[in-house]
Amino acid sequence: MKKKWLWRGGFILLALGIMFAFDRYKLYQEEKPPLPIVTANGTEIKPLLGPYRWNNQEEKNKDITPGDLIQGRKPVLVAPLSELKIEFDEQPENITYGWWDPYGLEIYWDGYMWSNGTFTFPNRPDRYTQAIKVEWEKGEATYIIDAEVEKKVSYQEFLSDQKEILSVLQVEPPGESMWVNLPYELASETMMNGTAMNMDEFISQFPELPPPPSLPAYFIFDQEKLIFNTADTNALITWLSDTLDIEIVSPNWYSKEEGKFSVLMILDENDDSPQRLREHEKMAVVSEIHVLPESPFAVDKDFNKPLYYIFDNKGMLFNAYTYEDMMMFFEEQARSFQ
Repeated sequence: MKKKWLWRGGFILLALGIMFAFDRYKLYQEEKPPLPIVTANGTEIKPLLGPYRWNNQEEKNKDITPGDLIQGRKPVLVAPLSELKIEFDEQPENITYGWWDPYGLEIYWDGYMWSNGTFTFPNRPDRYTQAIKVEWEKGEATYIIDAEVEKKVSYQEFLSDQKEILSVLQVEPPGESMWVNLPYELASETMMNGTAMNMDEFISQFPELPPPPSLPAYFIFDQEKLIFNTADTNALITWLSDTLDIEIVSPNWYSKEEGKFSVLMILDENDDSPQRLREHEKMAVVSEIHVLPESPFAVDKDFNKPLYYIFDNKGMLFNAYTYEDMMMFFEEQARSFQ
């Protein structure tokens, strides 16, 4: 009988202990906001709790910065182009998205690289520290999500980050300025990158890329791989024009005089910009003025007038959306030649 009572007493004490521990755990959980479940293409990333205010308590972690939270921590490795997924057991009332600038030591709540609550890691191997500010009825909290894009190939930083945009890498010899000036129609639909190195350096740094016959050379990438390469500028322009199905028309407005500018204006009928420019002292640097009612460039079809395009004899140098911005360009050019 005595053993039976001892067994029952032990069971009751154990049950009370479990209940007490559960109540303490529940109280602890209620003292802090819930942690979200964060994954990037299946890879789990533990979020770090920054400043928060919960259940009418005073703000906690007020002076803790993302830099403090990630200091000494190794970021989680994620695959390039993986998508960050954030889930809460209790749906928040509002989420604000931002990113931590490790150089300016500041969180920017501008949603940069976020789209509809989704962050897609770029191809470029680097450390990316994201921040989310979450609001519930019980309070609010800031969480820090720290990850590093894994480097899989030597040329990964030159891969495109967007499915609809091609990336162009120009490799030129050191000390030589041979930068290709793509026609505006192509430049607005591609992302240009450049690097200067000799052939031996190229072969050493990018062993997976085919060595070009000469420099400068051009390599075109989509999001995943190299899709075209050439050492001929005309072949580059032709391939891009054919592949993107874009007609090249901008050379029609290139300046016919070296050292002077040609201006293409997209204006309403009563806009007096051409007359104002002709009467301005800066007209001395302008060889010709062209006026059209609509932009000839598909990429600008949705922009409101006026539009101003400034060309030299090799390509487009500048585009502006106000007359004043166009004149500022001419002022800067004049100062550079003084």
